[in-house]
Amino acid sequence: MRFRPRSGLACLSRPPGIILIPALGAEVLHQWWIARRWQSRWLWLLLLPCGFAVYMWLSHWALGDVLAFLRLRREFFYVSLAPPWTGVLNAWGNRLQFGGAGELIGNQEFFFVILGLMFTIASWFRLRPSYATWMTGNWLLFASTSYMQAVPRYTLTLFPMFILFALLGANRFWNAFITVWSLLYLALFTGCFVRGYWAF
Repeated sequence: MRFRPRSGLACLSRPPGIILIPALGAEVLHQWWIARRWQSRWLWLLLLPCGFAVYMWLSHWALGDVLAFLRLRREFFYVSLAPPWTGVLNAWGNRLQFGGAGELIGNQEFFFVILGLMFTIASWFRLRPSYATWMTGNWLLFASTSYMQAVPRYTLTLFPMFILFALLGANRFWNAFITVWSLLYLALFTGCFVRGYWAF
């Protein structure tokens, strides 16, 4: 894994950028454990908290509150921080709250949050610690809310999941299963989009 100056800019764009701090920290510890040798490139990691500090300063300068993003999420999207089990249980309860497309959306929210959890757990056994840390941090980021929204889209940030899919695909049965499943989901969400439904 490479350490680049632009990594510090990730914290200025989207919330998952902050997860780079523990993820790359885990990578540093992993590399040190293997080689037992200091590497100067690790110093780039110091730019990550600097990027987040700049974001908080801009938030304070523009809105008078370093945590304004939390207030705005609560006011405009009715979402606030909560333990992850609260978000999961609400996703389960929302499955049958609406009919038609709303029921479809509720089912997919719950399915993808559980899928993400399963692959997050598996990542600790099959992947590098940095990937597992990234998976865990991002899953907690979108699951630790009072009301889950767009979970299938947020699941895309769990990119090590696709490495696990590739490992599964080495087996012919799972390769066929993943291929058919992916094509069916492509058809489902394309159909929803064409009909004007929200398709994550």
